[in-house]
Amino acid sequence: MVLVSLLQSKKILTDFKINPNHTAYYDIVIQVDTFVDESTSCEYYEILYSFSFHPPDYFQTELELEDLRVRLHPFRLVSKLEFIRQNQYIGIMLKNTFTTQLVDYLLMDNESLACFSGGISPEEYRNSIMWTISYFAKESKLMKL
Repeated sequence: MVLVSLLQSKKILTDFKINPNHTAYYDIVIQVDTFVDESTSCEYYEILYSFSFHPPDYFQTELELEDLRVRLHPFRLVSKLEFIRQNQYIGIMLKNTFTTQLVDYLLMDNESLACFSGGISPEEYRNSIMWTISYFAKESKLMKL
């Protein structure tokens, strides 16, 4: 399959703080591109997450920093943590009404997302959306199919 036409590209920057009392956090750039496979007319989302770790404002040893880097990462529960060190993840998934709704919520700013997140923070809610998308998206090694 060759995805040949870029239809749309959206990008947001958000900070991800699991614990609001923690001074260490991640900035996440989320970019969603929409492609069409002209041979099948199917549309796909390509989702790129770029993670940037911000260490705490107090002294930490290298071992403590590495522990924080892993513990605070949005995908920290994954058994393979190599992409945490790469600081990037790309996934490609079919565009349909369900995945479109997931992408719409993923790209909301925190204030708008707070209206839908119920009793949890918008950051935690977005993290749940990221996890949900990961079940539908086929991981790509930083290249187009």
